[in-house]
Amino acid sequence: NLLSVIANLSGKTKESVQETKQAFLDMESVSRYFYNQESTTDSNRISDKVWDDLDGDNLFAFADHTHSCPGKQLLYHSLRTLSGKNFITQNEKLIDTFDDDNWRLSIEKELARLSHHNAYELEALFQQTQDVPSKTMQQLYRGCRLLPFTLAALFLISNQTITLLLLLTAVILNVVLHYKHKYRLWGYLHAFPQFLTLLKVASRLHKDSGLSHLSPDLDRHIHALKPLQRELQLFQLDTKLDSDAAIIGYVLIEILRIFLLQGSECS
Repeated sequence: NLLSVIANLSGKTKESVQETKQAFLDMESVSRYFYNQESTTDSNRISDKVWDDLDGDNLFAFADHTHSCPGKQLLYHSLRTLSGKNFITQNEKLIDTFDDDNWRLSIEKELARLSHHNAYELEALFQQTQDVPSKTMQQLYRGCRLLPFTLAALFLISNQTITLLLLLTAVILNVVLHYKHKYRLWGYLHAFPQFLTLLKVASRLHKDSGLSHLSPDLDRHIHALKPLQRELQLFQLDTKLDSDAAIIGYVLIEILRIFLLQGSECS
């Protein structure tokens, strides 16, 4: 009788811990990657009805030992996707290497850098269609970058009212183009800092000899994203206004970016 009571209490404790863990999971964010994945068709996915009948969210909470938000999204997607590929068989050698606790903990520490809730927003960068400016708009951006400075120099030389009016018109046009571009980027406000973190984590993990073979071309892809990283670091400044000095610095940089249309060409 005592053993059955202990077993019963143990089962209830595990169930309670599991329910507590599930309560902390943002299942809407976790499942977003699965629902937005275009390659996941009705024929190779577990339907919502079957998933609910299986108490799938509780199953996910039990199986989840990931250390990053994208990892949770990928695990959820894997559990709800019927695939002929056997991940364990394909990666058996890699899985065996995780028996080394020190190495495994170092990998977990790197992945934990993507454990912030905002990292769930990363999937939007890759799954949502991004608008690319036409060649005409790109040429317009390039021209508008130099126009205010050119007109300002002409005004200083000629001191004519018409040049001043053209200068004001050029500045207003740059303001409109700049904030039109920035409005589009604002939808990814939380994703961009996490994307920069993702690149750093990927670069560090790729240097590990036990993981580098998984994506041999990763260094080349990261290097190709260097210009984008610089643009995103400027955008990231917009979210870090912690003091009056930071606000003044932001305003000065914002004015310069309006004149140069910094980053607008690649919107």
